[in-house]
Amino acid sequence: MTVKRKCNTRLILACILAGLAGNLSWWTLMAGGKEQPAQRGQRSGAGVDAANQPGLPTPAGSHGPDIAAARFVLPEGFVIEQVAGPPLVRYPLFACFDDIGRLYVAEGTGQSVPGAELVKLGLGRITRLEDTDGDGTFDTSTLFADGLVFPQGVLWHDGVVYVASHPAIWRLEDTDGDGRADRRDEFIARFNFNGNGCDIHGPILGPDGRLYWTDGRHGYKIERPDGTLLEGLASRIWRCRSDGSELERL
Repeated sequence: MTVKRKCNTRLILACILAGLAGNLSWWTLMAGGKEQPAQRGQRSGAGVDAANQPGLPTPAGSHGPDIAAARFVLPEGFVIEQVAGPPLVRYPLFACFDDIGRLYVAEGTGQSVPGAELVKLGLGRITRLEDTDGDGTFDTSTLFADGLVFPQGVLWHDGVVYVASHPAIWRLEDTDGDGRADRRDEFIARFNFNGNGCDIHGPILGPDGRLYWTDGRHGYKIERPDGTLLEGLASRIWRCRSDGSELERL
């Protein structure tokens, strides 16, 4: 199908859930520039075998990118295009780019169960997507990290991927270049958890070069590198340096 594209600059990546679009996928919102013809549609995902992604249920109710896109109401001058969907990703929640345009996607579990069950299942994952031919659509998916409880945020910074997943902010690193995180460290811990939206989310990189994240109302007990203890129940915004020093609750 041929559509009119009114730009060539990606502004926003949005995660569309099944209840809204009938298809769990990543979309790119675009605006401005000169009209030009463009081919619309999702690639099949070269190099990806959905059967090799154990534990995750298959999303139901997928209607395809064209039907789902028709449900969006966009401002004048904007278009929206799907850039990734199953089998490249299944339950996308958050995403961030690295310095060469690869997209790291924090994927949920597809399960609506109590937090204690999520801990046992360990179905959360970080998937890395690549556009290998430069056509603006991701075509390759690599499982960067699995066995996470419930990833609720992801940040690539200076060669390291940070993710909030109970009971900690994790630091993930691929040290041998094979596309998988072979080093996994609890970066800041521990936060309490029950599997709902009041858990830890983040981190993001602030303009001051520090990492910022939020925590809900389930409580925390964290020992700083200097031995002092931070403990409480109230919701907080947190920050620290990328090496974990100067940890603060704001």
